[in-house]
This record gives sequence, structure tokens and C-alpha cells, in this order.
Amino acid sequence: MAKRSKSKASSKKATRRKVAGTSKVGAAKPKRTVSRRIALRPEFAATAAGCLDQETAADLVYSCTGLKGEVSPGTTLGSLFPSDVERRGFCGCVYTKARKAGSTVRPGDIPCSPSTTIGEVIDSIAC
Repeated sequence: MAKRSKSKASSKKATRRKVAGTSKVGAAKPKRTVSRRIALRPEFAATAAGCLDQETAADLVYSCTGLKGEVSPGTTLGSLFPSDVERRGFCGCVYTKARKAGSTVRPGDIPCSPSTTIGEVIDSIAC
């Protein structure tokens, strides 16, 4: 009888291994995930000299407003972005996108006061 209980015990262990997925026979290897790096092209592109033409600069600025459609170039930043945080976020977006496009613009080059117009922001990053 002792032999039977040992074989029952070992068969229970084998069953547990199969259930837990640790069986040595036919055990599946964990799948490896492969990550790939994809080179992203910038949304906008500056010339070799680091300039954005007027049309590209306008598209870039309008893309940072978060509004559908264009806004009048005479619209002030204060009317679009009443809070200082929103306005600075907009100017940061313009700076970041301009730099990614290859522009030589510096952070202080982009006017960001409430009285600044969208047209002035466009002109500040266009060459």
C-alpha cells in the first residue's frame, strides 16, 4: 500500500505541474515582445537655414491653438487664452514644434503677453 500512496502522490504533483504550466514535457516558452523604434518625421519643416516660411509658421501656430479652423491673425492671446498658464502652454507648444521642425527660434523670441496677436506670434517664428 505504501507504494500506491507514493505513486498517487507523484501523480498529483505531475497533475499540479501540468495545471500550473510548469510541466517539463511540451512546456510552452513565454513569448517575447519585440519593440521597434520608428523614426518620426516632424510635423513641420524649416529650411536648411533654420527658417520657417510664412505659411508653415501660420499652420504651426494654428495647430497649437487647439481650436478647429483658423483664427483671425488680429486675435490677441489674452482673448484666446485668458489664464497665464494656458497662454504659456500655447507659446511653449509653438516653441517646441518650431524647434522640432528645425527652426533656430529661441524661447525669448516668441512674444507671449495677453496683448500679443496671433499674427505677431506667426511673424516671430517666420523668416
